[in-house]
Amino acid sequence: MAKKNQNPKPGDVADAFRQPAEGEEVKFKSYRNDGKGFDEFNEGDEIVGILVSIRDHPITDQRSGDPKDIRVYSIRISDGTVLKIGGRTILDRMFDDIMDENGGYMVDNRRYSGKGYEYLQNRAIKMVRGDDTRTRNKNPLGTYEVMVEE
Repeated sequence: MAKKNQNPKPGDVADAFRQPAEGEEVKFKSYRNDGKGFDEFNEGDEIVGILVSIRDHPITDQRSGDPKDIRVYSIRISDGTVLKIGGRTILDRMFDDIMDENGGYMVDNRRYSGKGYEYLQNRAIKMVRGDDTRTRNKNPLGTYEVMVEE
């Protein structure tokens, strides 16, 4: 019977995947959460890069305290950094229109697919946040422009 809670040594894990040549070290690239949350996209900002993915992420609504999903746009900018931009209703609707115009999209288990999504994926985009306006309740309402590489 196998022992429970047996922690492997670092080399054991790497050896399970492939055997390094003699004298060769197995190298790992680290992926970790830096704890900073979403990147800022403020009034007057412009983001230009390659759209990596669109996914829905669960969050807790700050006003109501209820759980909800928001759309997150992952965009690789020129220095290789991937920005994670939290969706906003107007921005999301613009992307919906772009995806609908190019074959539609589906969301399954918070992941996007379909011809319209594939049209956007790995394509250069430019997102511009214009001046904020105000709603009737005096809340800020962003204005956006999205440009997609032809």
